[in-house]
Amino acid sequence: MTNCQSCGAKDQNSKFCVHCGIKIVKPAPKPVGRSCSSCGVALTPTQKFCTSCGTKCPLPGAVAAVPKPVVPSCQGCNAVLTATSKFCTSCGMATGVASAANSRTSAASAGSTGNKICKKCNNTFPASKSFCTSCGGNLVAAPTVQSSPSPPAATNSSNSSTISSSSSHRRGSSGFGFSAGGTGKLPGKAMHQLSTAIAASEDNGEEIKQKRAADEALRQQKLAAAEAEKQQKLATAEAEKRRLAEIREKRKQEAAKREQERKEKEQAFLQQQIANRSSSSADTASDKGHRGSSMKGLTSMWDQKTKEADQEQRSNIFSQNYDGSGGLKKGDKGYGTAPEGSASAKRAEKATQWVKEQIVQLIQIIQDLGEGMKPLPYTTFGILFVEYENISDTLVGILQRAKKYGVLTYEGDMLWQGQSDDVQIHLLEAAFTFKAE
Repeated sequence: MTNCQSCGAKDQNSKFCVHCGIKIVKPAPKPVGRSCSSCGVALTPTQKFCTSCGTKCPLPGAVAAVPKPVVPSCQGCNAVLTATSKFCTSCGMATGVASAANSRTSAASAGSTGNKICKKCNNTFPASKSFCTSCGGNLVAAPTVQSSPSPPAATNSSNSSTISSSSSHRRGSSGFGFSAGGTGKLPGKAMHQLSTAIAASEDNGEEIKQKRAADEALRQQKLAAAEAEKQQKLATAEAEKRRLAEIREKRKQEAAKREQERKEKEQAFLQQQIANRSSSSADTASDKGHRGSSMKGLTSMWDQKTKEADQEQRSNIFSQNYDGSGGLKKGDKGYGTAPEGSASAKRAEKATQWVKEQIVQLIQIIQDLGEGMKPLPYTTFGILFVEYENISDTLVGILQRAKKYGVLTYEGDMLWQGQSDDVQIHLLEAAFTFKAE
């Protein structure tokens, strides 16, 4: 911290005393071979200005710096402008209006707060300061700027006054800091351009607000629609879930009912079998006098059935107890057929009956297709195949069975669609007397 040599006031980084305005002389550094050409104070190797008198002291061997070209730019948005641009291509502000407005803004701000301003560098200081700490200039009270443009002609004085008052009102409401009671003035053209720019900015701001409000309303509408769709999907899924649960419950009940019916039928069948066997055992016991009681007769009956079942398993080639004894040989009666009275025999009988019915139907169709042909009706496999498309898919198998029964004839054994379309199928005399019984 350095004290003022005149009034003794303390100052930290100022070049001039803020109380008396005298230049503050800081202690000179130790001499290193360089000194000021004006006052002779020693300089450091890198010092470019004298700290005592402010004289510029160029460094040894230094080359004069070439000043950088000044690139004009917009004071409103800092966009780069050409040398002949009158308006900014980005924001539309006039190039002269922004500088004029900015140059008066600081003065207006200083005047409104009661501060002082430097005449040389336009820096603002508190009212208690008397001298500028940057250039040493005297500080004066900042004037209050008045925004009343000078009219270009006497005939337009009333219009200019109207524009001036309107512009002043807009600037005051927009925060530009111009006071109607000041003394500063702006050119009429600049004031008009500034008023137009402010009005355009306000209009753009209103449009932006309206657009944002519309976008927000649209977004809320989309969110509401999405939420409604989501709720609808959830309701549909819940309804489908309940429907499937009802179907599963219904199927479960039906399955339980069928199981109960099956158990009841099985119980009734077993009771009937027991009753029949008891009656048969009683009859057998009464017929044979050597059986002393009904219990002995039942025991003997079950022993006999056990032996019969064991013998059947020994002769059954598919049983694990098969030993080859008691089986039928090829040529024996019953060889290759199911045992008489068995379930297999009943199924074979039912299948044979169905085949005979299909053969009767086939004979009738061939008679219809070959009506009037001599000596016996006939047709081709291709025509018969087309006719059977909506009747049955067992035509080839039924033809083979009918040929074995001797009711029709044709060349070959297996017939193929396309390849055997021209093969003739002739009915025989036996076809007219063949019956399904």
